Amino acid sequence: EGTPQSKALEWVVSNSDYESYAVWRRVQRYTLAAVAFSLEGWGSNGIVDWKDGGEDECSWIWDEIKCNSSGRLTQIGFNIRLVARGKVPVDVALLSDSLEKLYFSSKDFSGSIPTELGMLSELRYLNLRSLFPFVFLQRFTSSLVFYSYVAGYLNLGFNKLDGPIPTELGRLTNLKYLYLYGNKLSGTIPTELGVLSNLSTLNLYRNELVGPIPKEFGLLSNIYKLELYYNKLNGTIPTELGVLSNIGYLSLQRNELVGPIPTELGVLSNLSFLYLHVNKLSGTIPTELGVLRNLKELSLRDNDLTGSMPTEVCNLRTQLWSLGADCKEEIQCNEGCCTYCY
Repeated sequence: EGTPQSKALEWVVSNSDYESYAVWRRVQRYTLAAVAFSLEGWGSNGIVDWKDGGEDECSWIWDEIKCNSSGRLTQIGFNIRLVARGKVPVDVALLSDSLEKLYFSSKDFSGSIPTELGMLSELRYLNLRSLFPFVFLQRFTSSLVFYSYVAGYLNLGFNKLDGPIPTELGRLTNLKYLYLYGNKLSGTIPTELGVLSNLSTLNLYRNELVGPIPKEFGLLSNIYKLELYYNKLNGTIPTELGVLSNIGYLSLQRNELVGPIPTELGVLSNLSFLYLHVNKLSGTIPTELGVLRNLKELSLRDNDLTGSMPTEVCNLRTQLWSLGADCKEEIQCNEGCCTYCY
């Protein structure tokens, strides 16, 4: 009683035309009402009340409500001044056979990521980002907005989500961009994410994830940016990452990774940014990194590496913007080679 769902159900069945609606439309109207009751800001700041939109829900005066020619909802969007609080609403999963795009800003979503999101088989774009970093995110995601209409986009960054990453996300095979950063997600990274072969960007940084980096990530054949930093990941860096031929940005710093730097990383010909600092990596620096002709930044500081910076890596100095290592003590670095010594 008093929940968005109970209010929505009461509103739906109170309509005099309720019995004449097809089942799918009853569900559709209930879902929209449940989401609307989850939002704050209606009837103020120049925003009309959602119930003043007329009888046909496809014509309700929200920011962006779109239906197909059959009257089924394909898009739900909300004005930035409408704010959702609390848990991520799961009612939208009832529109699994039609909903393609869902976005609205949150105010510190809490709780776990609903596994029901994995039921949205038609979904191409989902953005429930927090209000706090809105301007910051706009700078980096605005160029993706056009592509989001034909590709998969899921952004739950900078909320207060906790618990594990649902394995069900592995069903969203159309995903190209997955942002779960800046939450309190815990547990291990699901191996199921490795089947998302269309994925271009995976951002899981600044969470509380533990365990190894899944070797299944070697199956992410289209990945360009992989950011896993600021977690508590342990184990070795999987050699399977050496087959990610399209990767340009690999950020694994500030974890608890151990063992050697895989020589297989030296075949990542498109790699431009490699961040491995603040881990527990050991052994020598592979000479194979010296063939990374597109490398711009290499950060290896605050590890347990020994030996010398390979001549092959120093020969990249003319193209490198920065090269950082523990060259004050553990690593020997020739003059003019390392740009930052720690």
